[in-house]
Amino acid sequence: IDVAPVVPTATGAMAFWIWLTGSGLERGLMWFWLAGSLSLLAVRTRQCVGLLRLVRRARSAPGSVVAACREVAGRFDLAGAPAVRIVERSLSPTVCVLHRTTILLPAELVNRCGNHVVRSVLAHELAHVKRRDHWMCWIELIGSCVYWWHPVFWWARHEMRRAADEAADAWAVSVLGCRKQYA
Repeated sequence: IDVAPVVPTATGAMAFWIWLTGSGLERGLMWFWLAGSLSLLAVRTRQCVGLLRLVRRARSAPGSVVAACREVAGRFDLAGAPAVRIVERSLSPTVCVLHRTTILLPAELVNRCGNHVVRSVLAHELAHVKRRDHWMCWIELIGSCVYWWHPVFWWARHEMRRAADEAADAWAVSVLGCRKQYA
């Protein structure tokens, strides 16, 4: 009888340790990937903290904007309207869902544009809330920390964001009922 020698195989933590301490190229690539992942995670964490600070420093929206938000949120069948805050900085209107759902609007938009423009912007942001696009952002965050080195990931991320914005536009038009008013 011909018996082959038994070669022990490493599993679990031992296999990881062998891989971790493998050849110089493997080890170098692993540490390069880990450094990139941790760096990107640090940048994203800093951005989230900055957004939370921005929300805290923002002032409450005027009553007319809050009323418009409630009215449009009702059209979307949302359980409640998110808070609307005004920031003095120049930024794109955005939804922040880090602590409590909050829509941030730049003061210049609220002060210079008519009520129909503000309603259109609120409809777009509320469409993101209704579609739960913020969950996709969390998946993007995890994906970017793992696949930061892969160009196809960044292309897919860009396409997902573009599709989410187009869908929010379509939902906003359907809720407002007038494409010209939304444009």
